[in-house]
Amino acid sequence: MVAGGVGGPRHGEGSVERVEQIRALLKAGLGTEVIREIVPCFQGAGSEVRPIVDAELVTKLTRELADIEERIDTLARNRDAIRCYLAEAAGGEGRHSCHPEDEQARMLSAPRRLAGTMTA
Repeated sequence: MVAGGVGGPRHGEGSVERVEQIRALLKAGLGTEVIREIVPCFQGAGSEVRPIVDAELVTKLTRELADIEERIDTLARNRDAIRCYLAEAAGGEGRHSCHPEDEQARMLSAPRRLAGTMTA
């Protein structure tokens, strides 16, 4: 048993391991609602936290990854819009016609252009 201090609560090693699992999952960017659902599917502690392969876990983590990627895409669009507004502000009164969606399309096609030159 692990003592919480003089007169403090006593916790088993499993409790300490569970706290370390939760901390690792929080550090990975998962929310507490998702962690509550999936923490039973993990074993180990600290840097040794590993998932126990389970179809339900895969489904939940796949959904969480898709949500994170959607948030990243939204943040990238927001960043591009702000960059355009700053470019317009720095260039004077409306001299630049900046369209964040055009910049986004250009950025998305860049990897394809590079891949085409690499195979040629």
